Amino acid sequence: MPGDYLSDRQQPQQQADPYANVYANLDQYVSQYSPQAAQNYWQQTMKPMYENAWGQVAPQVEAAYAGPGYYSSARANALTQAKADLGRQETGAYGNLMYNEELMRREAGAQRANIMAQIAASQASQRFAEQMFQRQQEANQTRTWQERQWYLEDLKDQQLREYE
Repeated sequence: MPGDYLSDRQQPQQQADPYANVYANLDQYVSQYSPQAAQNYWQQTMKPMYENAWGQVAPQVEAAYAGPGYYSSARANALTQAKADLGRQETGAYGNLMYNEELMRREAGAQRANIMAQIAASQASQRFAEQMFQRQQEANQTRTWQERQWYLEDLKDQQLREYE
């Protein structure tokens, strides 16, 4: 077996995964977008706002239809129409929130996939470079060892010629 002729050369060293922190942050980034998070936002922020809006709109409609000459059915129709309009606005806002949440989740997933692909390509490139370095070392060792063998064979031939 040939000796270690390349001990003075620097060997590639195995290190901890430098992307471990990136993986954790990506997973955290993607997980922040979820239907449950959007639903919680809706329940805590948007729904109370629409409930308060109805509390402000209803008295104004009733006041507008108060007095002589207005039938209770006209006031009831105006209240129904106002409630329906507010309901459509609320439903539209909820739909937009959930749709935007889905888009953000898809975008975060696409960004995560893109970053993971870049990391995989970088790691593959690093592995390829390490393999090429290792092959070059082996080739250098083999060549050096082979050259030494030829040299030793030449020395033996010379010594045999001298003894003859």
